[in-house]
Amino acid sequence: MGLEIKCKTSPCRVPVSARAYWLLCSIASLSFLLTLPVQYIGQESSYPLMSYEMWFYGKYLTPIMYGMYYWRPPLYNLMIIPIAQLIGWDQMLVAARLVALTATISSALLLSWFVRRLFGDKTFAAFTALIYLTLGDVLFYRGWLCYSDPVFGLFVLMSIVLGWLALAENRYTYLAIALLAVSAAFLSKALTAYVFYAIAMIVVAYRQRRWPFMYSWKSLLLHGLALTFPLFWYHMVPAGASQSHGMLADITSKLIQINSGKYLKHVLVYALQTLIMLLPVAGVLLYAFIVRQKLGKWRSHPYIVTVLIIALANYLPYWLSPKSDVRYILPLLPFIGLILAYLIFYGAPRVQQWSVKWIIGAIVLKFAFGLFGFPFFHQESRASFEYVAKDILRSAENYPLYAADMSGPALSVASHIDRLIYPKAPLTWPPANFNDGFVISTWRDQEMGRLVQKYTVGNDEVYLRCKGTACMQHE
Repeated sequence: MGLEIKCKTSPCRVPVSARAYWLLCSIASLSFLLTLPVQYIGQESSYPLMSYEMWFYGKYLTPIMYGMYYWRPPLYNLMIIPIAQLIGWDQMLVAARLVALTATISSALLLSWFVRRLFGDKTFAAFTALIYLTLGDVLFYRGWLCYSDPVFGLFVLMSIVLGWLALAENRYTYLAIALLAVSAAFLSKALTAYVFYAIAMIVVAYRQRRWPFMYSWKSLLLHGLALTFPLFWYHMVPAGASQSHGMLADITSKLIQINSGKYLKHVLVYALQTLIMLLPVAGVLLYAFIVRQKLGKWRSHPYIVTVLIIALANYLPYWLSPKSDVRYILPLLPFIGLILAYLIFYGAPRVQQWSVKWIIGAIVLKFAFGLFGFPFFHQESRASFEYVAKDILRSAENYPLYAADMSGPALSVASHIDRLIYPKAPLTWPPANFNDGFVISTWRDQEMGRLVQKYTVGNDEVYLRCKGTACMQHE
């Protein structure tokens, strides 16, 4: 399980076998299960809520929120639905997180397989999987939250990995699967999947001089089919036009102009947030560089240079965009993890020792959060959401109840209400002729009626308003 290494201060023991690294990977993966019961965080409730409405109304091609079509594609929702049906819709949050964490673990396994194919070293492959799984943002946050990012990241990784191997080995089967994967990535989140894939393929083809394969008629045909798939999808699905317009608007909104001061602040903060995402191993590498410990020489291996170019070329548009969130670079974390793993694994034994110790510490901390911190948070927030949902139902009694607030807390309250009123229909957006009943709205939306109650949920507020005879009981 380990190798004795003489250090300056005392003997140290560094796990060097693939089995030891896989054991740590397994423990890190188990820690994700502790997060399943935690109540909704941020905007998490949107995907379970939409999945429930899709299932309830039997409409599976376009996500639905408050009875209206939503512009995101439906693949993540379609993954949630069968699991929620199996374990019960009252556990739809658990179902959504199971899909997300499964995608995260699958990404680690796929990355390991890819690294072993490239480097022929099973120990380094296992170490790379461990580095990726224990990056702070993956282990503690985005690796298990029920957003589409882990699923999107898995399919982007699959498309690049198999596209790379297709070019390297002249395998059209791999290329076909890669293009299916990039289409699945689009269906799980956004058109930007094609950008990740295209940049990676151009870099690999240039670095390995694989242009003849790229320009072969089979490759051009497969790529043509993949690139026209979004057009086919938007033409086929209900509300496809609004879906495409919504997705393009979401992408172009990141390019809004801001003044130079705000832009410089964004660039600096984005870089700092990226570094935080990569802790603890990025911190170990930074310290090792400062104290002049030997690190792996990335220039000495052509594959690492290629991975670095792919990561940078895909990272720069998000970093330099005037408006961007660090979660958009989640598909790049496996490749960044590979670079970090190489610098550590082929560096000084002391650097590997430090990294393993910090990784073990991070896993222990995750279990501490899972056993003590998350349950406390879960108990407090669940009680708050359920209390608000039940109080709103008591206030509404037999009057119509609608929802017109898409903030995270309001969506979480709405999902609890949907669960409590089942088998009745989920909450919907108030109709144009809404003149009698109650509605969950934002504080600005005074057109929705008179304010009945203001609820405090965590650091946010949810408002209940009424119109018509429904207001009489609150006079």
